[in-house]
Amino acid sequence: MPFIPITGVNHHYQNILFGFALMRDETEISYKWVLNTWLEAVGNKPPLTIITDQDIALGNAIAEILPDTKHILCSWHIKFVGKWEVLVDKYGLEDHVWLNDMYVIKDKWIRAYTKQHFSAGMTTTSRSESMNSFFDEYVKASTG
Repeated sequence: MPFIPITGVNHHYQNILFGFALMRDETEISYKWVLNTWLEAVGNKPPLTIITDQDIALGNAIAEILPDTKHILCSWHIKFVGKWEVLVDKYGLEDHVWLNDMYVIKDKWIRAYTKQHFSAGMTTTSRSESMNSFFDEYVKASTG
């Protein structure tokens, strides 16, 4: 279930949580519902600016529900894509199957895409792997 935080900056330049949503899916209709509901909750005062990733459904919802709000794309996400393209071109990796597969699932491993999701600061499975190693000492394939 996607978690959508609506955050901003107050007059002291401190982060502030204006709201959040748990969504069934990330479709345009769902984003419209979230934006409409949030807008109603804040007295129909739209933000001056909103920064998002390049999600087309979200962009379309913002254009319709918040037409006077300036929609900006996150430069961190765009910078990654640009650097990736330079790397692929520089080393002639356009047809590299593994790299192409990894790019398709970049939202699962690139910090620019995962930073908004809570993970208690963990970025590897090392805690799980060490637990597996511990149990491997006691549980073998022959254990009945």
